[in-house]
Amino acid sequence: MAFNELSLPFEGTFFFTEVDPEAALKDSRDPLGFQPVWSHFGRKLVGNLTTVTTSVRGFTTLLLGHWVAGQLVESAKIDPADYIEPFLRFEQVAAYSRFAWQSETGDPVNTIRGIRRVEARFSEGNGRVRIATDRDGQILSNQKTYGLWGLYSVAAENSGLLSSKRDRLQPAALKFLEDAVLPILDDRLKEGRHTLLRFLTRQETYFEPKGTDKALGKTLASLLSPHFGMRELEFYAEHLVSGTHCHPDGRQKRLWERMDQSNRPETWQHPFGMMELEVISGVCQASEDTLDRLVGKWLENIRLLELVLAPAEQAFDFLLGQRGQPFALVSGELQRRWEGAFDHLDPARLDEFKTTMAEALGETGGEFTGWLQRLSSAFRYGRFEEVVRLVLVQNEQVMQRRGGGPWATLKGDRIEVRYSDQTGEPTVARELPRVWRNTYFLNALKVVGESVFMKGVPE
Repeated sequence: MAFNELSLPFEGTFFFTEVDPEAALKDSRDPLGFQPVWSHFGRKLVGNLTTVTTSVRGFTTLLLGHWVAGQLVESAKIDPADYIEPFLRFEQVAAYSRFAWQSETGDPVNTIRGIRRVEARFSEGNGRVRIATDRDGQILSNQKTYGLWGLYSVAAENSGLLSSKRDRLQPAALKFLEDAVLPILDDRLKEGRHTLLRFLTRQETYFEPKGTDKALGKTLASLLSPHFGMRELEFYAEHLVSGTHCHPDGRQKRLWERMDQSNRPETWQHPFGMMELEVISGVCQASEDTLDRLVGKWLENIRLLELVLAPAEQAFDFLLGQRGQPFALVSGELQRRWEGAFDHLDPARLDEFKTTMAEALGETGGEFTGWLQRLSSAFRYGRFEEVVRLVLVQNEQVMQRRGGGPWATLKGDRIEVRYSDQTGEPTVARELPRVWRNTYFLNALKVVGESVFMKGVPE
């Protein structure tokens, strides 16, 4: 079968609901210390994006916000020390504009950070909202931290768009704005860029994106719509999707190409998962092309790693729901559910990870590799008492290094749970060979690529 004939099988129905932006961050407490590991493996293929930088228009807003701040500093309208202030105000204006004109632009406004406050304040003010950087004006409880400044800046820097000091755009980003974005602003809005700058110079003002300020609101909503012009497509394809700045050898671009070829129209809205990884990895490993083989190698490494990390996290989550239960009963319940379900694991192959683990964890890398092999072996051969003990020990050691106590431990012959932020039912045994929990930034690439190339936007 030719590669372009490959397609992912339909994997059921996914339901997408609005997620509180701050809740998405709180889920990263990482009680087993896995995040540095899977992040390091993921960065071998996706060098710029993060798990939360999945809105391309978030990057557009970020760039325009920095342009506004830079222009006001350069013209001495604001002090350099206040650079972030107009940035935050622009983020608010952009969010309210997108929300106000969503029915005309087709904007998926659930991608706006702070959408709950934006919607509530727009409704409460009958379309008239306050723009300010004080607590009552911000569209998130801490807009600097949880908004675009805090969450998109590192990805923008890694994409070659923003300086490391977050105080200026890189030349490529500035040229893009001047060539492809600002002319549209000038064309659709009287004194376009000057009108925008004058509006954002004020420390506090009111904004009516469908009323008094209709021209500004509608123009910004149009600029931030889900439809991309050719220059935008080329720019974001290079910097965000292909990751040319972070992976100049072309590996991220090749991964995207294989991702593009493996999806059908109905699978673009499915989160990246183990089945998609297996399809792409298989094709890449069978190829004679050097770049394909490199991508295939790291996808295979990710597959082997996730087959152990995901059930380990699920086992720990299960333990957090077993407060006061006998150790033997808990381990026996895991055995009842999962015994014989890990024939696909190969603990010996994890020995190949020693160098990569050392890169990810430093001098504790060898220790973690050994722990991972013991856990894999315990899963493989059905030693579930050992599985429980291993995840408890891992949590204790991780929390000790952070200066805290374990979330769960053994007290006598019972499970003592001291802290629990989530519990869950383990994956059913038949699904364990394709269990997928950590994203390795692969889903971010899929979502951003789908958006840039408008795979999910009706023509």
